[in-house]
Amino acid sequence: MNTVAGTDLDHSASTDQTLKILLVEDDHWMADFVMSLLTKYPEYVVIRMPNGMDAFRYLSNNKVDLILTDILMPEMDGIELIQKGRQLFGDTPVIAFSGGGFRLDQTELLKYAQIFGAKRVLDKPVKPQALLDAIQSALAEREK
Repeated sequence: MNTVAGTDLDHSASTDQTLKILLVEDDHWMADFVMSLLTKYPEYVVIRMPNGMDAFRYLSNNKVDLILTDILMPEMDGIELIQKGRQLFGDTPVIAFSGGGFRLDQTELLKYAQIFGAKRVLDKPVKPQALLDAIQSALAEREK
């Protein structure tokens, strides 16, 4: 289920008071963790998508300020989302995270995410402060 925390879902970019963050994560525990962390901050409106394909469709009609994406997901993985999505979201910063998979370890997956455009990468399990720091840094760079 796609969830919007904070305000009603709309097609516009953020306002001066809010920043729209797209969370793309198929693992319910991880998605719930990130949602519970970020919804403590009223300036963040978090839109939750369960896979890269749903996120790609959403980005076809909506603007966001930041994308948080897992790497290994069904239907479309995070690397493909970053690669194909650049035409849709341009310079929108992307933070990728991964715990690895059965063929590649997380270091390799995150390296590929950076090659294709992720501004920051985080190992799973993600530490709350590391995620908050990465978000703050990516958003600050976007404003320059």
